[in-house]
Amino acid sequence: LPKPSLICYDITNIGTENKFPVIKNIEVNARSIDKELIEAAFLNDIKKVEELLKNGAKVNANDDYGHTALMHACQSVNKDMVKMLLEAGANPKIEDPEGFNSFNYYVFEWPPFTKDVTDIGKLLLKASGNFK
Repeated sequence: LPKPSLICYDITNIGTENKFPVIKNIEVNARSIDKELIEAAFLNDIKKVEELLKNGAKVNANDDYGHTALMHACQSVNKDMVKMLLEAGANPKIEDPEGFNSFNYYVFEWPPFTKDVTDIGKLLLKASGNFK
């Protein structure tokens, strides 16, 4: 099946020589269950994340901001959730629109240095193929 898409307007050109909005076709990457997964990861709800994965949520879906469940788990410094998402096939190399990936979100949360922070770093490096 083709991916769903929607039409939105880029209003950045209003008031310039181009008087009409530019129409862009933007991919909608997350179904309802996928958005629930991302929200559950954001809320640090590991039981809900596990349930949604079992029910077919796409582990690498992103939200309207380009964030994945793994990015939120890294930002929450939730080692168990990071491990679960990686085991479900989460890709730590996916980037948001700013060019940040899950490792970047993990790095933003380094202080304080704890065993979980260190373990998350090792899990991400191993999953990305940069650590044995």
